[in-house]
Amino acid sequence: MEALTFEEARTTVRESRESLWEGLGTYTVADYGWEDETSYLVVEGAREYLEDNNDEFVVMDAPAIFVDKATGIVLEADFLAVAGRVQAMTPVPGHEYRDAG
Repeated sequence: MEALTFEEARTTVRESRESLWEGLGTYTVADYGWEDETSYLVVEGAREYLEDNNDEFVVMDAPAIFVDKATGIVLEADFLAVAGRVQAMTPVPGHEYRDAG
């Protein structure tokens, strides 16, 4: 099986998690993310925060959302518990974070 692309991972997250959204604002999956050998780190949350930088829509204690590149399985983890892994990840080429401010 061919590894998932980052866009496929974003779609997988949206399809599996959008209906669970209970936060303020409009659910979105960011167009930027990070990766390591096995997974993508996909960012989800309120569009008003992720795109418009409106801090009133930040989700406190938001989990880290990983998508396994080989299987497409979406895994949710406590961000603090996986902080070391997240720090070791690199931006997905062509999908780097850009400050909207």
